[in-house]
This record gives sequence, C-alpha cells and structure tokens, in this order.
Amino acid sequence: MAANFSFHNRMAEYDLAIERFPHAIHSRGSNFTGIFLIVFSSVWGGLPTFILISIFNKGEFKPFHFFFFIFTITGVLLFVYGVSQFFLKQSWQMTPTHIIHDKTGLFGTKHWMEPISKYRGILSSIERRSSGGKNNSTYPVYVLYLFHEDSNKSIKLFESRNNKYVRSKWEKYAQKFNLPAVEKIGKGYVERKVENLDKSAKDLIKSGGLKLDFNPKSNPPKGLTFVKAGAGLLLVQNRSKFMLFFQAIIMLIIPAVFIYIGFFAVKTSIVFGLVGILFAIIIVVGFIYESITKPCFDVNQSFIHVYRLTPWGQTKGVMFNANDIEAIEVKRTENNFDEVVISTDAKESSVTSGLSKEARHWLRDFMIYTISS
Repeated sequence: MAANFSFHNRMAEYDLAIERFPHAIHSRGSNFTGIFLIVFSSVWGGLPTFILISIFNKGEFKPFHFFFFIFTITGVLLFVYGVSQFFLKQSWQMTPTHIIHDKTGLFGTKHWMEPISKYRGILSSIERRSSGGKNNSTYPVYVLYLFHEDSNKSIKLFESRNNKYVRSKWEKYAQKFNLPAVEKIGKGYVERKVENLDKSAKDLIKSGGLKLDFNPKSNPPKGLTFVKAGAGLLLVQNRSKFMLFFQAIIMLIIPAVFIYIGFFAVKTSIVFGLVGILFAIIIVVGFIYESITKPCFDVNQSFIHVYRLTPWGQTKGVMFNANDIEAIEVKRTENNFDEVVISTDAKESSVTSGLSKEARHWLRDFMIYTISS
C-alpha cells in the first residue's frame, strides 16, 4: 500500500503521500483478523450449537432454546467473515481524471470507475476514536478524505492525532486533485475553491471571494464588552460568576463522592479520599482563576491577540498575524463544542469558550471585518 506512516511525539500519522499521478493503492485482508475470528467464532457459535444438538437428540428441546440460535447464527457469520480475510484483495488506481477500484473477495470480484469530477472535494473532519481499555476514553483524530456523496467511494488520504499542519495538507490535496477544500459546519458543507486556498481571509474579503454581512456600528451581544485600552478599544468576554459557581458545584459532586468513600465509608481505602481532595482542589483553583481573569480579544488590521487579563497583568496568549489567517469560523472543535476557530497554514486554534451562539457569530464577523478593513 503506497502510504506513509510516521511517529512524531507519539502521535501516529497516516498519509497516502500522493506526489504524482497515476497513483496506486493496494491492500489485502488481515490474516491475523481471519485466524482470530475463525477461532473465536468456533467457540462462540460452536459450543452453543453442540449443546443445542445434544438437547435435541435427547428430546429435551424447549421453545426458549431457540434463543441460543443467536450464537449459532452470529458464529457462522463471523466464521465466514474470518475466512473472507484470506481472499480479500483491493486496489485503487488514481489518475488525473478517474478513480478505479477493484475488489476481489470470497464471493467474487467488484469493479467501479468514477470520474474525479464526481467527487465533491477534499473533506476535513474531526473524528473521535475509542482508546479501549478499562476507561474506554475517546480522543480526537484529524482526517482528510477524497469525499464522495457515496461513502463507499470516499478514500482516506490523511489521518493524524495532531492538528499541526493538517490545514496545509488539506490544501495540498485539494490542489493535487483540483477539487474544493470542504468541511462540514453544522448541518451543511462549506467549500473553498482551489484558487482561493492560499489567500488570507482579508484578501478573500477584498477580492469578493468571501461575503460578510456585518454592521460595524452594532453593539456586542451579551457576554462581550468593549473597554478602553490605551488609545484604542479592547473586546473583553464577561462570564457570569453565578454560572461559573454553578458549574464548579456540579463538577465537585464526583470528588465529594470519592471523599465520602475514602473517609466515611466502611472498609475502604483512604486513597479514595485523598484523590477526591486533589480533584476538588484543582476544580476550586480553576473556578477562582476563571472568576478573577477575563478573556480578551485585541483585534486590528495587523493582528489578532487573544489573551487573559489577570490582577497581576496580561498573559502571553496567542498572536495571529492578519496576513496568515486563512479562515475565522464557528465550528465544532475537538472538544465537541462549537467555538470560534482561527485557522492558519500551521494550525487551527479555538479562541473562545462559554460564549453564546449569538456572541460567537458576532465575534467571528467582527474579527473578519476588522482585519480586512
């Protein structure tokens, strides 16, 4: 399979690394998966089936025994799928004009050919994967697809657990296939034409490639306030202390349970209580920090500076050169929340937290309008 795999900072990365056309991809079924499923299905379906046959021969079969046929049926299906892994072969041929796919399996061969023009674009998406194990936690993965409305014809081009340079890869593949860069925002898809990929947001506004309906005289919605900062104005996010307190109380429920188990329940380890105290301290410190600091947005034609204002001064925050900003969007982030995201070739960065829907969209439009004025 013509793909590149690398490991950087323990972040697994998959990349087809298409340099020129034609480009071929070949894959085979997994022998390990096949052997595992054959053995597993023989136990899962074989033993219950043997027991059912014994019961039937003894004349002791009852209607409720039909339930155990579920094991037989799933066992047969898993066995067949395991055997099919030894016969499975797939290939994709990519040319400047077509994608050609051939699949050979246990039950025959399938073939299709699709023009590149039928593909909608290069789709960038964030998917969540399960880590398995006892906790079964999930983590975000950044994936690029050659995207077709028929999911069976979509092809994964790139995958990484690190979002650094994902956007530049996205643009590279869009240029390679001469297709729009596509991402799903809300219930629809947003496309960016190939000729606009290297343009900054301010250049797109000036050239008419990005439409913006924003009234610069409008007041910020609830949650955002302009304050004087030197000779200019600074946009500050105001968060309700009551809501912060309420959130902290909700988050303290789990540490409280640990503290109760560790110090008051019978025959339990004190370690539970100590862990509960540690988490409670972290939550309280976080609540205090959120209460005494304010997120600030310093936006002008040259840059966007996002930082926090604290009683002892401002934090370093993150600075975006206006000429490097390719997009400012409200979209779903890796934490599964809709936030304002600023994108450059190097990285996508979420710059808000806790704003209302109205405030997020106003802030996005304000930022785009200001850097392009």
